[in-house]
Amino acid sequence: MYLTGLSGVIKYSFKKAIGRAPKTLPYKNGAFVAFLNASIDRASLPLARQFTAKATQTVLARAGLGMEAELAKCATLVEEGKEGREGSIGWKGLWIPYQGGLPIKDPHQKDDSLGAKVDHGDENAFNPSEGSDLVILHAHGGGFIDGNASSKVPFWLQVMSKTYVTHGTKISVLSLEYSLAPEHPYPTSFYECLAAYKSLVVNHHVDPKRVVFCGESAGGSLMQTLVLKIRDEPQLGLSLPAGTVLTSPWLFTDPKRLEALSFDILTPPSVEFMMDCYSSGSGFSVAELIENPSVCPLKASTLAGLPPMLVYIGGAEIFRPSIEEFVKRVQAEGVECQVELKEDRCHCWFQNNLASTEEDRQQAIAALASFLNKVQASR
Repeated sequence: MYLTGLSGVIKYSFKKAIGRAPKTLPYKNGAFVAFLNASIDRASLPLARQFTAKATQTVLARAGLGMEAELAKCATLVEEGKEGREGSIGWKGLWIPYQGGLPIKDPHQKDDSLGAKVDHGDENAFNPSEGSDLVILHAHGGGFIDGNASSKVPFWLQVMSKTYVTHGTKISVLSLEYSLAPEHPYPTSFYECLAAYKSLVVNHHVDPKRVVFCGESAGGSLMQTLVLKIRDEPQLGLSLPAGTVLTSPWLFTDPKRLEALSFDILTPPSVEFMMDCYSSGSGFSVAELIENPSVCPLKASTLAGLPPMLVYIGGAEIFRPSIEEFVKRVQAEGVECQVELKEDRCHCWFQNNLASTEEDRQQAIAALASFLNKVQASR
């Protein structure tokens, strides 16, 4: 994996030297993207998960949350429900309550007067109905086969701080630790997301007008298909959330439509492998899932009636055409949709420090904070 990745960096360096690489992307960021692009097809699933685990530890350590005790100060694992199918399936996730400011040092926060960490009583007790204006229900990315909620804790703490400092809006986050394929193929992760939302609204009495769905990549797919299910099945007894944030959403379109790009972290073969894992053992073929609106939002007969959304698109990502097609449809059908497109950037660029600049990340977080405040103001 590492030798293959190095060859990708060498090829990228040559393209950069002759002016055939993205002009606005710094060399070090492009080299990292090229490394992943070249190595992802050669990495086995166990190796990829091992790489993700190490990357998560690095992210947490740099944020001062590398020790379990430090992470526990701002996030706690929540588990509810029983194992089973729709209606009785269990779920788990990391609860990140509003902190009253950052418990870690934010080098970009000049105002240190945010106040002390909010006392939640029993350490980080799961009480989503109180303590914040909005509750984010978040699903991480990873192609349905990899990824974890822990790696996103520093990101959400930054969003939490920015949203409060800039707009005075307090947010809490429930980041789902959903089951991964191929051990748990479709539709397990989807029903876990549904169960978590139902628990927030029914068991914990959180007003849907205070909930915003957020997801990147595969997590974006899960959140968007969940919105469609809630809209289309009133028998669930659930109301739509107040808004949706999709970062480089994987809309599960036909992999034959994907164009190989040397400046994205994903490749068509890697996407096909993920799709095979997601369908394996589900009773559905990949072809059947592609045509299923419960998996591919673009197959929905209508996208009207959805809550306001914010969509991030990487200018160099292989999902760009399908995301833009989705955005065009929702806007044409009367849905309020704000788009943040960053040219020359890869899939989920701003959630990876090595694939983006500090300016990229701050711009993306500022846009998210502004959107969340707008949702809060419209309640």
